[in-house]
Amino acid sequence: LELADPNAAGEFPHGAWGKTCLDFYRRRLLYVGETVVCTRGNESFSGTLRGVDGDYSLLVETDSGILTLSSGEISVRPVRNP
Repeated sequence: LELADPNAAGEFPHGAWGKTCLDFYRRRLLYVGETVVCTRGNESFSGTLRGVDGDYSLLVETDSGILTLSSGEISVRPVRNP
């Protein structure tokens, strides 16, 4: 997953974990609320990126409901309108 500002790591208080780290991560996560295409192995699907849950699993809302993606290599790309 990409963060909005990869250079912002210096803003994170060293030694702080748990909720503070999760909040930091959520504030900098790109594409939240946007339509994305996810590729996991040979499977591709689109949906709206909703964020991450308390276990840092990616939440993508599709027509089938919200998918929780938590392992493996996952590629997320925004859908760009021409």
